[in-house]
Amino acid sequence: MFYESDRNFFKNFEDVINYKNSKFIRTRENNYEYKIFDFEIKNNNNFLFAFNDSEFGDVYSDLGRRYFYFKNSFDGTVFEYYLYMELDAYSRHGLVFPIIWNNGEKNDNFYKNFYSSGDCSNSYIKFGNDLDMLEVTGKTSYGNIYEYKGNSNALESIYKDNYWNSENNSYEDFIKLHPIIFWKNSLGDVVMFYSQDICFGNC
Repeated sequence: MFYESDRNFFKNFEDVINYKNSKFIRTRENNYEYKIFDFEIKNNNNFLFAFNDSEFGDVYSDLGRRYFYFKNSFDGTVFEYYLYMELDAYSRHGLVFPIIWNNGEKNDNFYKNFYSSGDCSNSYIKFGNDLDMLEVTGKTSYGNIYEYKGNSNALESIYKDNYWNSENNSYEDFIKLHPIIFWKNSLGDVVMFYSQDICFGNC
């Protein structure tokens, strides 16, 4: 890894890349320096092919499709960007999600990103484009909100293992809290969020 100060000719590289309906923001380290990687990623199992762009060629992502890697054609250096997601911004800033549920009620809940492991890594659990097990239960100005259809084994398991107040609230009351929600981001990935009443690992 090396830094911006070492490569003056990278200063004109875009801080923000707009691709179709998606916005990618260049990653900073310690809120000051950009992360820049100089390794080849094509044959690395920790990365996935994301899409091809006429300017940047093949673009790759991490396994959670949270971070994306654009190659500078000048010397092949790879730059790390993160996908800007509107609801992710609400989560990071601790804001109530602007959801109107199907019954007309306004959401008053806070949600966090649903990580794939208990170490708070940045891999988002998602279903790709598969919505078969989900149904629309609310709306935002950024798109529909989905939840599990009917009785869900996954949701029952979360109630038993991860809901801190399960001894005092029934499963039916738990469901009314909209504890796990899903949202389709600008790339079409279905991303999970969980309510503040749920604890996964150390998150």
